[in-house]
Amino acid sequence: MKTNTHIVPFFNKTADLKVGLNQLGLRNASEALFTSLLPGLNNVSNRIRYYSFYCWLIGEFYKNRKSFTDKEFYKYIRYSEYLLAFIHSRVQGVDGIPGITYALRTRSQGGSNFDLQSGTYNSQGNTAKETYWANAGGVLRQYYSSSLKDVAILKENNEKNSILNISKEDGLVSGSMLADEFAKNVGEDGPKFLKIVQRGNVSAEELNSLESSFNMRKFPQKSNEKELIIELLLQKDYPASESKFSYRKATIYRYLKHFSQNGTKESFTKYMYDEFLNGHSDDDCVLGWYRYYLNDNWQYQTSVIFVALLNQLSNKADWQEVSRVAEELALSIINDIGAKYKEGTLKEICACIEKNDIASKPQRGNLDTEAAPALVNLLMMYNTNKDVRSKRPDYREAFPSAVNSDFYSFMDEIDKSLETNFYEWLKDYILKKIIFCHYQVALRKYLQTGIASQKFIYENGMIRFLNGSEATHTGPRTDTLYDFVSDLELVDNKGITDKGILLLNKLEEAEA
Repeated sequence: MKTNTHIVPFFNKTADLKVGLNQLGLRNASEALFTSLLPGLNNVSNRIRYYSFYCWLIGEFYKNRKSFTDKEFYKYIRYSEYLLAFIHSRVQGVDGIPGITYALRTRSQGGSNFDLQSGTYNSQGNTAKETYWANAGGVLRQYYSSSLKDVAILKENNEKNSILNISKEDGLVSGSMLADEFAKNVGEDGPKFLKIVQRGNVSAEELNSLESSFNMRKFPQKSNEKELIIELLLQKDYPASESKFSYRKATIYRYLKHFSQNGTKESFTKYMYDEFLNGHSDDDCVLGWYRYYLNDNWQYQTSVIFVALLNQLSNKADWQEVSRVAEELALSIINDIGAKYKEGTLKEICACIEKNDIASKPQRGNLDTEAAPALVNLLMMYNTNKDVRSKRPDYREAFPSAVNSDFYSFMDEIDKSLETNFYEWLKDYILKKIIFCHYQVALRKYLQTGIASQKFIYENGMIRFLNGSEATHTGPRTDTLYDFVSDLELVDNKGITDKGILLLNKLEEAEA
């Protein structure tokens, strides 16, 4: 290489752009909050009976085995998971059963006997493609293991750190207890299941015979398996630790109470937000869900503005001056709410929104692409909550895992800018909190993971469109909670059940 001269050309590998979810880095607060409020649950562990199934399955693996390899353990897990998906594959529409799509496709091809090896490991001997599940550790390692360790029914095997064993601690609902109750419910079908796993193939007749016992959506009534899982969920959040928090139990109590008042799973977080505003600010569980609702709405509405920005960028294929892009979007928003507001202060705009002089257009959920209604909703949330900050001075300390930038930070910034011209504030907000924020988040993600999720190129004050995006709400674990309490027959599509009312009454008596 000579000075300022490239003798050999440089070749740069192109990166596949990924959709991504957290384009502005604003989901962190709400994600940290529902992790604290519902530990032991996650967004992909949809069926609660898998908790006892894995305890039974792993407990059986250790019986009569003095030595084994990690490969043998995970082959056993993968065969068992694939067999379980096969058991559910006689009918379509079985939600929450990992591997069901592959099992349905295989079974639809006909035949009376099925090889487990061919569905768990491909012709190259790995799991990445053409198998029921890509992760080499199966559904257990990818979806369930961390949650099962959180609730202390699985733990690391001290002799083999890469695999798991069931817990046997006294005084807790242990993995051993769940394994025993699961074994009672499956009865003679348990040894039959394990024999099939051992030999590596299964007949259609055997699959049909195991449907009732190994139904992951309905508990047989031969043992206390279901009652034990309810007890498990009502233990303190991390039963094997010294932590004394019981946010999961408190959430379940509030959830059942909400359903007893004709609530729905979709309206639960708004219900908890209203509970905080209506006098229950001293309850830490209510505070947590209030914070969740605030922060999720903040990230959602800001993401809608980001989508509007990308739609605007996409209308021009060439480079654009970034400050001009911010100006155009700001003017578009102001024209939508009323051109006269361009000369007002941010304080005056907030006052007009509070008096309904500026009304928000209805939004359509994940189809929202208009920036003006999103901005009006953000400022409306500011108006509603600006004076609420004094109710809980320890707002952040109650949930220290979510102390990073959140909606309260946004309100603090609004406080400092109230006397600023609205148009100038809006341009600055779009430039710094939308454009530059996304660029920094995408760059950091790429440097850390190699995943390219940027939606535009930004260089020397110029910006160019790359890809579109969609505004979505943070995936709350309340969806999983509904699946769990539904499987436990505490709620159904009509609302709270008689069993749910009995548990609600029991929890209310304990609180009294």
